[in-house]
Amino acid sequence: MRPMWTALEEFPHALAARDFDRLERCFHRDVRVRVLTSQTTRDAASQAAARALFAEWFSDASVLRLVDAEIDSVHGRSRLCYRMSGVEDGRAFVVEQTAYCTVVDGAVEVMDVVCSGFRFDVASAEATTLNVSPR
Repeated sequence: MRPMWTALEEFPHALAARDFDRLERCFHRDVRVRVLTSQTTRDAASQAAARALFAEWFSDASVLRLVDAEIDSVHGRSRLCYRMSGVEDGRAFVVEQTAYCTVVDGAVEVMDVVCSGFRFDVASAEATTLNVSPR
């Protein structure tokens, strides 16, 4: 674990637990979040607004589980990718989000997120992963 990644390691676990107080603490006081989903773009420019953004998407799930999470470095930024499975309104779903982040003073100051969208009615909320090696 790299110390600068602590907030990034905490983030998907707090989200899966729907512990939005804990999630908010992952954000820097001057956070800027931009999200691209399959249907829209969203922005948040404060800890409370960032918290509300994720709470809006994940609060209604009756079941939410962290399937996988990965953190890596991309030339001065950090990449956080996580996949969740869950149930909302009796329908199974899987969702994956990839965030490119800048961490300052141990908290996420910039988070640019791309979201797969909630993929409902999956036969199994467990998605298949194919690891591809570079040629």
